[in-house]
Amino acid sequence: PIDFNDSLYAKKVLAENEDGTPKVIYFYKKDKVGQPTNEKVHERYLYPGNKKYIDGNIANENRDGLWYAYFKDGTVQTMAHYVNGKENGQYTVYHGNGKVYYTGKFALGKRVGKWTFYDEQERLTKTVDFDEVNNRNINLK
Repeated sequence: PIDFNDSLYAKKVLAENEDGTPKVIYFYKKDKVGQPTNEKVHERYLYPGNKKYIDGNIANENRDGLWYAYFKDGTVQTMAHYVNGKENGQYTVYHGNGKVYYTGKFALGKRVGKWTFYDEQERLTKTVDFDEVNNRNINLK
């Protein structure tokens, strides 16, 4: 990921936590003379104390690329890929101990294929085939 503390980007704090640390930060491209443009390229949401909560890139005002959500201790809670603001591609959620909770794929905001679910020791607990679920739902209409 790009380091959005870099001087190439303008940072705007939109909200603060109760402790005065930033809660919502948007990052914008700068023009040739170093002035901020209106082109937002990244969003960051923080827990109190400047700990990341949600972090990801923006393109054309939509989530785009890899986005992360974090537990308060800094470990990854969710990794999701986005295209034009919709989940698209691999999607993985973790237990607080870092083990995979569930994983699967999205196709432009719609769950597809087999999703697998695990307990906190990463033992498989169930699978769901969303292609079958989606087809059943279509047939019910």
